[in-house]
Amino acid sequence: VKSTKTHLYWCMKNCTGSADDLRAMIMSISLHYQGDHRGCHNESRCRLPGYVPKRKLLSDPAAITALEGALTRTSIYHHAAHYCRCRDTYWIESFNHQLLTYLSKRVHFGKDTFVMRMNLAVLDWNENVQRAATSHRLY
Repeated sequence: VKSTKTHLYWCMKNCTGSADDLRAMIMSISLHYQGDHRGCHNESRCRLPGYVPKRKLLSDPAAITALEGALTRTSIYHHAAHYCRCRDTYWIESFNHQLLTYLSKRVHFGKDTFVMRMNLAVLDWNENVQRAATSHRLY
């Protein structure tokens, strides 16, 4: 399920804004799990020589039909026009977190203080965005 979700996100990101292309890419997920990688992106691992899939390939017609049915029942497939301009939101989420560092929701700031803190947050964001990691968290 997780890998299919990842494929759906990839399809939305790479469909070039076309609802028809998005639907075709979604249906190529089934072919990918059957070992047919003609519909996969040219730079995908599965297109490299010597690729060995991590999961067992689908060969049972009932399993293939079930996967295709699940893909065509998704809201993404039915309303492809709403999803074909999909964008990542991690930049917005990260910037919002940065704002909360300077502009706590629990404190009311006057206009001048608010503008000053907002500008500090923007300066801090611009200084550190896409900076290389300096440490790694181990779990």
